[in-house]
Amino acid sequence: MIGTTEFWMLFLAIYYILLIFYIHDIIKRKDLITVEKTFWVVIIFILNFLGIILYIIAKTWRYYNLGRKGRLEE
Repeated sequence: MIGTTEFWMLFLAIYYILLIFYIHDIIKRKDLITVEKTFWVVIIFILNFLGIILYIIAKTWRYYNLGRKGRLEE
């Protein structure tokens, strides 16, 4: 059975692959490049990057706190 973390990692991997194909299509056909599309692609990348960083910080913080509580109980 697939866990929640693996599901979200798989979802992000598929999402990034589709996003890369979308950006490649925009670059290949120059008539599709508009300020609005470029703006939204940049916003999507920034939000995803922040989301991944927050996810890593949350996981690290959780394991750090679990380890510290374990040491305090001993």
